[in-house]
Order: sequence, then structure tokens, then C-alpha cells
Amino acid sequence: MYSYNRRDIKGAKISHFRHQMAALTAGISVAIVLTVIGGSRLHTAMASDAYSISTCYTSVCIAPGDTLWSIADEYMDSGWSDKESYIEDIRAINHLTDDDIQAGAYIVVPYTVPDL
Repeated sequence: MYSYNRRDIKGAKISHFRHQMAALTAGISVAIVLTVIGGSRLHTAMASDAYSISTCYTSVCIAPGDTLWSIADEYMDSGWSDKESYIEDIRAINHLTDDDIQAGAYIVVPYTVPDL
């Protein structure tokens, strides 16, 4: 029959305590990693919401000398990648087949605004 002495019991308690501390440290580490990952995803979601935009439209009276290109210079914003695509949108909205516009006429032009 084996008898336990104080040294064996104390050693077992210390070993058990070390295992508990290692498990606790691992659990805390996992919790921190998950919090950081979750927080960065939440921040990304909030950031993407902050930069969403809506397209709006306004009517513009064509002045003498105006062209679709000069109107694009005045009204185009960061919602379009280039001036040609913006002008194509103006043509489509106003059912224009070419760049011919007349002074005194009105056309509809798009612009973007951030969603709140």
C-alpha cells in the first residue's frame, strides 16, 4: 500500500494549480483574439455604412456654350470613375443619342450624396 506524504500532496496541488492557470491563460487569450477579430469586423461594417452613397438627380438649364463635358466638369463627383461614364449616364437619363444640347433646354443630371 502506498502512502502519500505531505510533499507528494503539495506537489500534486501545485501541478493541478499550474494546469488550471494554463487553461485560464489559454481561455483569456482566445477571448482576447475573438474580441479583436469581432471588433475589427464591427469597425469594418460601421465604416462601410459610413461611406454608402445614394444617387440623386437635379434639373439643369443649359446655358449658351454649355456642353455635356462642361456640365460634367461642374456636376460630376466621386460617384463616377471617369467623365465618359458620367456623360453616358446623362445621355441615358435624358434619352440623348449624341452630345447635341440646346441652350435654354433642361436636362437631368445625377449626383451622389452620403447616406446618413
